[in-house]
Amino acid sequence: MARAWPLTLALLVPGVAVADPAAAQEATARPRPPLRYLHGQPPDGSEDAPAWTWWLGAGGGVRGLGTDAGARPHPLVEARLGLGIELTKLDVGRYHQLQVGPWVQAVGDLAGALAEGGLEAALTKERDDGSFYGLRLGGGYGFGASDRGAALAASLLYGMRHTFGACAHLYHALGWRAFATVRTWPHEGHGVTIVAGLEIDPSLLFSDEDDDRYWERLDGRGEIRCVVPM
Repeated sequence: MARAWPLTLALLVPGVAVADPAAAQEATARPRPPLRYLHGQPPDGSEDAPAWTWWLGAGGGVRGLGTDAGARPHPLVEARLGLGIELTKLDVGRYHQLQVGPWVQAVGDLAGALAEGGLEAALTKERDDGSFYGLRLGGGYGFGASDRGAALAASLLYGMRHTFGACAHLYHALGWRAFATVRTWPHEGHGVTIVAGLEIDPSLLFSDEDDDRYWERLDGRGEIRCVVPM
């Protein structure tokens, strides 16, 4: 019996060697199943595509701090309308993203108005709870008795935001932000203005019945819009 094993193996090995090429050829000739995508077609867009947002805002504070003339600061109430575009995304850790892009806005109060612009950097958690932390730096030019001349501005932001929509080359980011802004006029002697308030995407205010889900999903996890082939 012990001598039968080598003979058996000698007969089986050539059969395996011959069967393997046939199986490989059959697997190669067999057509591959077609790729399947969400909604039945390849995604047209990118998960990392830019996102835009716009805002209406209002706030209150004081102006005229630190003027050379020794004038007493006085209160102000301002309104703002702005637009921002996030051009760059960088993953930071497991949930955060660093998003950078330009912004512009118009600011008005009873004593004047300003046109401003600059760069915004934000740390977001859209993949988790939608929290948003931002720093907005820039400058502009003002008109009116209290705002005339070139100005520099810096704002700290905190809020909630998510981007919505199907896979695309440009997304709409909706949310709200609390802001604190410091503004100064280096050459005009207006002193320093400090104002705090709230910015909100108008789409959340004037949404129709189908868009009411935005409010419920602002504090939820972000959607995966572009699906890879399965």
